Amino acid sequence: MKLHLAIGTLALVALQATAAVIYNNGSPNLTGAQLSDVDGAEFLAENFTLASAKTVRDVHWWGIYFPSDTPGPDSFTIEFFNVVAGTPATAAFASFAVAASRVDDGTTILGRKNYRYAAVIPDLPLAAGDYLLSIVNSTSADSDDGWYWSSTTFADGIMYRFSSGAAWSGPYGFEAAFFLTDDAAVDAPEPASLLLIGVGLGLFACRTRRRGRDGR
Repeated sequence: MKLHLAIGTLALVALQATAAVIYNNGSPNLTGAQLSDVDGAEFLAENFTLASAKTVRDVHWWGIYFPSDTPGPDSFTIEFFNVVAGTPATAAFASFAVAASRVDDGTTILGRKNYRYAAVIPDLPLAAGDYLLSIVNSTSADSDDGWYWSSTTFADGIMYRFSSGAAWSGPYGFEAAFFLTDDAAVDAPEPASLLLIGVGLGLFACRTRRRGRDGR
């Protein structure tokens, strides 16, 4: 019984780890990245659609530092824009200067390390509809790099502008990797967690077969 409960707990953790994703624009396809940096005077924004009302509590994305791949401190700004009849607003309805976590993803793009980021934002209730998400870094503390948002499989393109407050242009033939969740403590399950679940289920299966042979 104790073994069975432990397995159930692990399985529940795995289910919870994926349940909080409310929008997923895809993981990096490791083929490229696009500049989104205040210091490079280029601002990117990716569109997304919610089929029902959701609350965004944290944002996850990927990026690289080019050309030198020697990252300094980050200074990310995350902004949300309304999209009406296909046209995104020039002014954000929500803007957050965030302290993002940065972890080496273990992959590379153009020979540079691909980093994974996560940032908690104040609870942001969104109605069903179309939106634009902008993620821009400032690498003013990094004299030899710009920050580039990692690409994912192309879908409908990204919007861009060259100054804050300008009208958005696009869509441009590039798609950025990110996903949104409604629980700051929840992330995609790590391989180690999945391995533990597999081992636990295997032990449970062995115990079940043994009980069957013993008649218990």
